[in-house]
Amino acid sequence: MKQQFPVRPSKLIASIAPQTLPRTRLSEKLSAITQKRLALVVAGAGYGKTTLAAQCVGTLEAAWVWYGLDPSDSDIALFLAYLIEGIRRHCPDFAAGMEQGWFESISAAGQQEVVLTEFLAEVERQITGTLVIVLDDYHLVAAGSRVHAALDTLLSRSAPTLHIILTSRHEPPISVSRLRARLDVIDIGEAELAFALDEITRLYRDFLKTPISRRDMATLLQSTGGWITGLVLFHHAAQGRTEEAPLGNLFTVGNTRDYIFTYLEENIFERLDTDHRRFMVETALLDRLAPDVCDRMLNRQNARQILQALCDNHLLTFKTEDEKAPFRYHHLLQEFLRIGSKPMATRRRSDSCTPPPAGPWKRPAICPAPWATI
Repeated sequence: MKQQFPVRPSKLIASIAPQTLPRTRLSEKLSAITQKRLALVVAGAGYGKTTLAAQCVGTLEAAWVWYGLDPSDSDIALFLAYLIEGIRRHCPDFAAGMEQGWFESISAAGQQEVVLTEFLAEVERQITGTLVIVLDDYHLVAAGSRVHAALDTLLSRSAPTLHIILTSRHEPPISVSRLRARLDVIDIGEAELAFALDEITRLYRDFLKTPISRRDMATLLQSTGGWITGLVLFHHAAQGRTEEAPLGNLFTVGNTRDYIFTYLEENIFERLDTDHRRFMVETALLDRLAPDVCDRMLNRQNARQILQALCDNHLLTFKTEDEKAPFRYHHLLQEFLRIGSKPMATRRRSDSCTPPPAGPWKRPAICPAPWATI
């Protein structure tokens, strides 16, 4: 029976906002992908991973394929269909007459390696120059998907002319240690993606055309930690503000708090399960997080595992150099968690999902999201 995989062309297009600040230093680093096997751009939501990858490939003197993933791409046959369609934009005859047999075989037991070997042989036959494949939002591929094993095969067996850029909110479940040992991986994380003071200045003055003093630029850097989304949301909230008006507290300007809190709610908090949300709310009063202190305070035994998971998944939770309290929340996330934390804490031993009393910011009740896990 012939299998049909309708391909959405929009997933093969690198789409970024028309006005984006060139990240020259990072683009140059990522452009070295043509000499490396893999580039990993791993950071939490709102750090500009997709924008950086799109800016980079747009300057490459090499063929490239853009593939924006979503949860449906956890299907190995659909994943292969998009790779084929993307490559055909450079080589129309790629896998002609072969793909249907691949689709029928790749899901069968023991056949995935065979199909991928044939796929790589076709790449070597048809693609004579360098080919860069961008896998954007790779974190949306399910943890148990066979796509991860397929990517391992592509990285370990492909010709030197095939290179992969992968963007993700967390470290992907693929084997990269050997590639790193061979200096064949480019790693870019949150520390590098965060805007420095000079980039904040260029963003506001040259691109957003927002009047803001250098003193307030420094305040923004301290408050946001260079988190790009926080900087842009502040711009939208501060419309009509004059440069002479002192910034003071970031959350007192316009609708800044509402904009930032809504983003954090939708892109971080709602994606967590009940236990992780409760833990974060109950520990938000601590500026530095010591697992043993959290365990004693909350009468639990898994604080270190939770904090490490939040950190590994880049949920605005970071490691510190303090051995006694080795974790911390981002300032903006901590402020978000603290608002309404007392009503939530009183429900720690209750299964109730009744929302907390109305206040200046109505946070969602701690109810389980059936599809959301850390």
